[in-house]
Amino acid sequence: MSKSLKKGQVLVEIIFTIGIAFLVLLAVVAGTIKAIRSASFAEDKARASSLAEQGLEEARIFRDRNSWADFQAWEKTDQLDEGKFSRVISVTSPYDDDNYKALVEAVVSWDDTGGSHQVSSQTILSLWRQ
Repeated sequence: MSKSLKKGQVLVEIIFTIGIAFLVLLAVVAGTIKAIRSASFAEDKARASSLAEQGLEEARIFRDRNSWADFQAWEKTDQLDEGKFSRVISVTSPYDDDNYKALVEAVVSWDDTGGSHQVSSQTILSLWRQ
């Protein structure tokens, strides 16, 4: 083999090696970005679940401090965590044809780079004191 052919072969091998290294680096970066997004989504979902449960607790407190008629008509919408999450707490009554039971639902929604998401939590509250 001539000297110029060896130099050309070495150049091709270097370009090929750089290409492979670039593809490996690209795969590592893409995997890291996906892992960060997944961790962020998991954190947001856990926070949203907590906010939904807090919403149900707010409904219990409202029921305990107000009349049953006021509670049945109650609904609350609020923005939480500097507007990142939106929460709607609603009361559906009567529940199961029982005027002394109400279905309470708290729905928390948020947007991120993956789209729109929501978490909901429900409970049944009753008129436990008269």
